[in-house]
Amino acid sequence: MNVQETIDLGNGHLIEIGIPMNDLGPLVAAVARRDILDPSTTAELIETLAASLARQLNTSSPPSLSSLLERVTDENRHGEVETGPAVGNEAW
Repeated sequence: MNVQETIDLGNGHLIEIGIPMNDLGPLVAAVARRDILDPSTTAELIETLAASLARQLNTSSPPSLSSLLERVTDENRHGEVETGPAVGNEAW
């Protein structure tokens, strides 16, 4: 693995990121579409991502979902992400 970034979580725990950052979005989206994360983790991710958006957009509060969806166009929307065949009890 080609480690691109290391994040120190404290208490001797490190996260080594070895995939391109642009691959994280489709990965998180695929996990969310399949309800793989528990509600508490999902809520924490939403809060953290909303705060990240607010920082990046230099706003005092996170943007609303409707204001974000207004910016989605056919040109900036990605296609389906192939994740391989169904595993376990998945059903489509």
